[in-house]
Amino acid sequence: MTSPRQFMVASFFGALLEACVHAPVAIVAPLVDAPLVAKIVHQGVFACFPEGTKFLDGKPATCEPSAVVNAAGQLLAANDKPVPGEDRSPLMRLVVDESGQVVDVRYEVNASVANAQKFEAATTTADGAWVLLSTAFDRIDEDSNALDAYNTLLAWPTDDMSKLHVVMAQTDGGVTSSKGLRSALRSALATSRFPNGPPYFKIEGLAALPGNLLLFGVREQGERFDDFSYTADIVVTRHRVEDNRMVLDGGFTKIYRFSPADLVGTDVKDHLGLSSIAYDAKRDLVWLLTSFEGDGGLGAYLWTLPRHALGDGASCEMPEIVVDKTGQPLRFAHKAEGMDFLSPDVLF
Repeated sequence: MTSPRQFMVASFFGALLEACVHAPVAIVAPLVDAPLVAKIVHQGVFACFPEGTKFLDGKPATCEPSAVVNAAGQLLAANDKPVPGEDRSPLMRLVVDESGQVVDVRYEVNASVANAQKFEAATTTADGAWVLLSTAFDRIDEDSNALDAYNTLLAWPTDDMSKLHVVMAQTDGGVTSSKGLRSALRSALATSRFPNGPPYFKIEGLAALPGNLLLFGVREQGERFDDFSYTADIVVTRHRVEDNRMVLDGGFTKIYRFSPADLVGTDVKDHLGLSSIAYDAKRDLVWLLTSFEGDGGLGAYLWTLPRHALGDGASCEMPEIVVDKTGQPLRFAHKAEGMDFLSPDVLF
């Protein structure tokens, strides 16, 4: 084990509290390598919208942030549920103080954001010039456009949100989405059981690597939404900018597979699924966030994976779990769903 080094990490949780309007936040401090040792040094909550916020039909709005991204020092979080009110949005700009506490929430109101459904992942390009925000791509109706909005990838220059647009856009019956990407993602996830790819899958991670590579992390795969297995697969494609619009080049390829259900460890829960991925340029690592929910409660774990472990999709190299000072896996008490670096040594 190497000598200790300071490394502050903050961990964001999109868990739902009783009031349905708050999201918890926690901060963790890794200190050493192999395995990475960490401790929680700050945690708190923030309100996504005023308590009592409801839709027109009387149903309460719920605060379930599932994606977070640091866009040139501006921290954005996306709710995976719609938010009522013309002056509100599922995309929120979080103002964070020096301790890591969210002290203010501002809404990024945009028609394309409002029209998309179920945001789950976000990242910036490796050079930080562009932001990408993805929905889950977890459902489609082949006979109508009713579910097209669940298949949307948005992009915009980091310094100009007015240029936000739908990536690889196609419009069907007045609904603009990126649904053409879904078939490419599905094909990349082909297995012996699903030679054409699983009918059901859910995207919950997005990260960009040097070389214009864009990674999509997959949490669930199976026959349908109530018949699936939890996974931590990663597929890759390339991106470029053309006429000030984001374009994805070529198809998708699976470059990593890891089954959290195969984990052995008394403190690591089965039924973990991938919740977020992030690239650590300073250490050339891919960070994985896995979470669980069910009869055993809620929880999450952090892992690291060397970039060279990403290969031909047959790789099953185990990622390294982040542990606490006793050597036990560091477990979060909430269903963490998003993370990104605030600085090279601070992970939110």
